Amino acid sequence: MRKVAYGIYVAVPDDVYDPGRWRPSFEAAAGAVATAIFGDQGAVLMGMAAARLQGAVPRAHGLATVAAPRRHRAVALTDRSFGVIEFVTRDLDAIDAQLLRTELGGMLVTTAEQTIVDLARDRTTHESDLRDAMRNLGYVADWSLVEELAGNQRGGGVVLPGLRRLRRELNK
Repeated sequence: MRKVAYGIYVAVPDDVYDPGRWRPSFEAAAGAVATAIFGDQGAVLMGMAAARLQGAVPRAHGLATVAAPRRHRAVALTDRSFGVIEFVTRDLDAIDAQLLRTELGGMLVTTAEQTIVDLARDRTTHESDLRDAMRNLGYVADWSLVEELAGNQRGGGVVLPGLRRLRRELNK
């Protein structure tokens, strides 16, 4: 067993080379914490952490944002010197999510399209990191769905012009 946060432990996978030194990826640990608090598929990983799980970002940023049905305080990871999981209250049924596999099992993560919309609204991450992640996700995204999601979600109308500009850049 490995402690990832106060009161939250995960099982070390059987196929790990060095179980004593193993620790889960930052995103998998965030998913484990969210599952321990809100239950299986009771929360959705979003933002830069979702972008990293989808291969759009090369390294963890130390802050994972998790959409949850109710408020919860931020949780610091204890198995590393960085890492905070922040919970934001959202209607989970309104979020476009998919089940992705991590070394700790499956977890709900926003789709590429939903992640682009979320990143466009993000004001806490460095702008160049956001643009790189959005650009990388933009190559695989269905842009009609991106526009639909942005139009139907709170704050989406504000970011729609920027999303359309990004779409034009990617189509050049």
